[in-house]
Amino acid sequence: MHVANKILVTILLALASICAYAAESLFEEIDAANQAFASAVERGDIDHIIESYTDTACVIAPSTPKACSRESIRALWTAVAESGVKEVKIKTQEVESSGELAYATGTLTVTDTHGNTQKSNYVLVFKKVADEWKLHLDIWAPSGQAGTGSS
Repeated sequence: MHVANKILVTILLALASICAYAAESLFEEIDAANQAFASAVERGDIDHIIESYTDTACVIAPSTPKACSRESIRALWTAVAESGVKEVKIKTQEVESSGELAYATGTLTVTDTHGNTQKSNYVLVFKKVADEWKLHLDIWAPSGQAGTGSS
């Protein structure tokens, strides 16, 4: 192999390693944000939840009007908190990005204080704001799997 080819292969391998590290780092960053969000929902920490969104974010949730202002997003999450959420489990499955936008898909399971569970699939679009990934579009829909606990 010529020296130029060896140098080119070395550079390509280095770039591939950097890209793989960046993708892994992004996944970890988005997953950590998802886990912090789930904890905030469990605690009923509405201020933390609201700060997770961009100023122009929208939430599209099942059986509710589209919420596209901080006030309407606050009202939505206040209603969720008051409904008796006990546990939220979020499993981040896929994360990709391009420029200032990233998306994540996965599943979530919400358990209420009576032990009833609702499983959903989600798509999240994040926007980079001041070096921080914030939720810009938050969509989830029931996966059709629900369970009932004891009352």
